[in-house]
Amino acid sequence: MTEDELIRGCIKEEAACQKEVFNRYAGRMLGVCNRYARNSADAEDILQDAFIKIFEKIHQFKAEGSFEGWKRRIWVNKALKRYTLIRYDKEVSGYEITDRNESPMEASAYSHLNEKELLGLINNLPD
Repeated sequence: MTEDELIRGCIKEEAACQKEVFNRYAGRMLGVCNRYARNSADAEDILQDAFIKIFEKIHQFKAEGSFEGWKRRIWVNKALKRYTLIRYDKEVSGYEITDRNESPMEASAYSHLNEKELLGLINNLPD
């Protein structure tokens, strides 16, 4: 089947066409998901969520661009959205970010540092 035939079949919600799209693109797109995911289980979840979205929205695909690019954008957006939502599990108050499940750091752990030492530690943090 050609890509256009597969797209038309997916628009009609034909299971055989959906299965073929999955079989053709899952391996390559799992590689995309792995670039954004923190582990293989997350990558597989992103892959599955993205396929669901693709099959829900495939009727919106316009052949102005490539199907490959359209799908890839969905995968990347799903991955980014997943980790954006995880970030909101942190609670922000003032200048401290504390995890709701962990107790905040004791003040005595950093009270012995002077300004220069503290700035040196901050400058060594990863971007």
